[in-house]
Amino acid sequence: MATALILMCLLLNFYNATIINWINGKQEVRIGYSDSGNDAGWCTAAWQLYKNLQRFAVATLQYGMNPPISPKPEWRTLMDELAVNATNEYRSIVFRILNFLNTSVSSHPS
Repeated sequence: MATALILMCLLLNFYNATIINWINGKQEVRIGYSDSGNDAGWCTAAWQLYKNLQRFAVATLQYGMNPPISPKPEWRTLMDELAVNATNEYRSIVFRILNFLNTSVSSHPS
């Protein structure tokens, strides 16, 4: 949805002219998350944010904006693998703790 929004803005002549002429073809986009880290851990959340930012970059290149520096393909592959492993490890820790807490609470009378 956010990518579609920036594309709609860039279709406006005055907006596009402002970016190209006044700020040297650069559009700052700030991205963030609220609970993504709670679901998959910070490593995976940060990597997903980066990949979303890349979608913005692809969407804006057609309007003459400056391209961002992209990581090497092998780094992307490594980060995708790391994100999967980090998510699995994060969830195993969280579920182990939740299981421990549930077992602990259920074994003690109120």
